[in-house]
Amino acid sequence: MIHFQPRRRFLAAACSLPLAQVVSKCLPAAEPAPSPGAPGYHSPSTFHWQVGLSITPTSGPCAGIFATIPLPRSWPEQEVEMVDRMSSPQVSAVKFRNLASAVPQALVAIPQIAAGQTAQVTMTYKITKQAVRCPEDPGCLACSTSMPTAVRKHLATSPGIEPRATMVRAQALKIDDKKRPAWERVTAIYDWVRDNIECREGQRHGSVVTVREGWGQKEDISSLFIALCRSLQIPSRTVWVPDHNYAEFYLQDPDGKGHWFPCELVGGRSFGERTSRQPILQRGDLFRVPEKKVPQRYVAEHLSVKQALARPRVQFIRQLSNPA
Repeated sequence: MIHFQPRRRFLAAACSLPLAQVVSKCLPAAEPAPSPGAPGYHSPSTFHWQVGLSITPTSGPCAGIFATIPLPRSWPEQEVEMVDRMSSPQVSAVKFRNLASAVPQALVAIPQIAAGQTAQVTMTYKITKQAVRCPEDPGCLACSTSMPTAVRKHLATSPGIEPRATMVRAQALKIDDKKRPAWERVTAIYDWVRDNIECREGQRHGSVVTVREGWGQKEDISSLFIALCRSLQIPSRTVWVPDHNYAEFYLQDPDGKGHWFPCELVGGRSFGERTSRQPILQRGDLFRVPEKKVPQRYVAEHLSVKQALARPRVQFIRQLSNPA
């Protein structure tokens, strides 16, 4: 004989609870609503990005070749997955490391390349990139005096970004009005740079010369915006994409969670949002690389050759591959 008493006890216990509590126990917990101060991500697109190295001796063999290649990584709006890796027989090892600044690198060792041969290594990444939308309520965002160390470092001086320079600080104070909401304070800096600094071709000369002369090339203009923000204790940083860079600034929502917001200083106005599908290569502008003696503004490729009769022909590969 089968008894159903345990089930009756359960039903009796359940019926003694209010209906809303019974239903809530049966349903999965709802995900918290996104903060109205958070950026939105939408409209994902997927493509392949290829990086690597090709090296060919031009006169006799080459030996003792070592190269480093910066690699893409995942970010809130970008998902990265390596889907293929190919090496020619001359490549003895491909290792990987992450710099303290969170830039992944491939380390390539090639003992020797005979005359007439070409050594090559390529890595293909599947990248899904989303557009960034402005927050629903930017007025709720605030500057913060308490932030993670990883964020606070984006208040420091970087190559070409001098937030403590007298001229930069004086200009920031002229623009700023601390009585205004944080979003409006950053908007005022953004608009001042776009309205008063001319974009010209030429050598990069940094934020101090740019504010003094009233012009700079596109990298200088981003650097000046970043320097002005940092001088007001608003973290800001450079974002590197193929053949271009733009700026980001950091504010916190009412729950104390920080968010980074993009802005394009050159070309069409784009503040707090970004629709470009270009892959993000790196974020930041102060990198310490073991192969370099001084801090770097950008982690570039590196190549050393111990023995060669003449400089080999070298091509670092950075390109879109077939779309996924």
